Order: sequence, then structure tokens, then C-alpha cells
Amino acid sequence: MNASLAVPYATLTVAAVCVGVFFGTDFATVAYERSADDAFQLLSASFAHYDAVHLVTNVFTLIVLGTAAEHMVGRLRFMAVVLTTIAATMTLLDSQLQHYTHYAGISPVNYALLGCLAGAWLHRHPARSAAIIAVLAASMFDQGFVTVADTKPAWELHLVGFCIGALFGRVRPAPTRPAYGTT
Repeated sequence: MNASLAVPYATLTVAAVCVGVFFGTDFATVAYERSADDAFQLLSASFAHYDAVHLVTNVFTLIVLGTAAEHMVGRLRFMAVVLTTIAATMTLLDSQLQHYTHYAGISPVNYALLGCLAGAWLHRHPARSAAIIAVLAASMFDQGFVTVADTKPAWELHLVGFCIGALFGRVRPAPTRPAYGTT
């Protein structure tokens, strides 16, 4: 298998946690519910999903964007994006967004990964990447910010995720020096 097409370990781990939580736990114990006042639910809600369609679309998007992001920015920065996004969005949800009484899903992380890719691509190849980023962002933003029928996505969490990812993607790692004695 081509190494560039392989799903990296960190991406696979986050996806596996989502699938494991969906099939291995009771939704009521892991999804965020404002009245429960349970700190565990703030962490677990990011990995919980409402139904199989929600799980499949979120995990598929996670694998596609996560593979690209992890290859582009590395495993450590990928995990920093994931963990920072979960911490920031769940803190925001619990402290400021009282109109959401229930929440579940990894989609803020997906938006963070899109933001990370956008920041990294724009930094490295501004002219070539602008059009593709616009198309990707438009398709995801349409799904994550527009209210369809009676569903209301947590667009604030998606926006925070995108901004966190863009910041992580924009920051360039320090250049590495060759080992002593090498040319």
C-alpha cells in the first residue's frame, strides 16, 4: 500500500474511539446533557453520535481530513489540534451556549482539521490552494452552519474548531538542524 494513502495512527485512533463509543456505550451516559452536570460527558460527548448516519459521516470526514492533516502537520500537532478543539468547544458549550441542551459529535474537530489544512496550504502554496480550500470550506460550511428542517447544528462550535485548526496549521514548525557530524 502506498504510504501516503495509509491512514495514520492518530487519525485511526480518534476514529476508533468514536466507533467504540457508539457501539460500546449507552448514548445517554456519554452524550452531553446540560441538566446532568457531569464533567465526563464534556469529554465523551465529542466521541458520541446520535445515530449511524451521524457516525459514518463524521468518521468518514475525520479519516479523509485527518489523514491529510496528520501527513501535513505531523502526529503531535494533529493531536494538539484534536485535544485543543475538544477542550475549547466543550468548555464553550458548557459555559456560554445555554441554548444547547444536548450535544454529541466530533464535527468541531473535523472543522479544526479543515482549518489546519487551510492554514498550512495557504501558508505553503497560496495561489494553488485558495480555490480548493474555498470549495472544501463551502461544502462543509453548508453542512455545518445551515439549519435544515428541524436540526440545528452547533455552528459556534464548528467555527471555533475551524479557527483553532487554522491557527495550528498556520504556525510553522521550527526548522530542524542536521545531526552533529552529518552534512
